[in-house]
This record gives sequence, C-alpha cells and structure tokens, in this order.
Amino acid sequence: MAKEFADSVADCLNTLAALNRELNGELPSSGAVRAADVPRKLVYAMTEIVRMIRECWQQAGDQEAAGVLARAAWRVETAWSAVVAGDVEDIPKHIEEEEAARFE
Repeated sequence: MAKEFADSVADCLNTLAALNRELNGELPSSGAVRAADVPRKLVYAMTEIVRMIRECWQQAGDQEAAGVLARAAWRVETAWSAVVAGDVEDIPKHIEEEEAARFE
C-alpha cells in the first residue's frame, strides 16, 4: 500500500509539473506567457485530492502513517499553489527547496 500511495503522489506531482508548463509556459517567471484560465473542474479535483489525503491523515492509525500523509498533502498543495501562482519554472525543485526550508 505504501508504495502505491507514494507512486500516486509522484504521479500527481508530475502531472502538476506538466500542467504548469501547459498553463504558464516553459519560463513562467518571465511573464511572457499569460496563464490560462484554470477550469473549475480542475480546481475542484485538486481541492478534493488534498482533502482526501488530509482525511486519511486524520484517521491514520499510527504516527508514521500520519507523517507520510501529512507530508503528501503538503507536497500536493504546494505544487498546486505554484501552478496557480504561475511564476515557478520547476515544480519538483520548488517542492524540494520549500521542504528544505521548512522541514530540514
């Protein structure tokens, strides 16, 4: 189960990185490409993904599982926020830098 969950989170983050390039261009911070409108269904889907991870986190039976779920929710939410902000070139690098600043 843990590997499948980690793979699902990685897939979500990779999809958000691709979506970032699609909506905001290859160099979002340059401002050369105006971000497209984000479809309401996508916004709803991302909100639900984070909500479901948080719900599982609250129901986790042990501290280790709760920690994994909390970090996953944070990572997906951070990636999504970067896409919506429209000024982050590299989503994986952004998450890595934010994690280092906040958790290490």
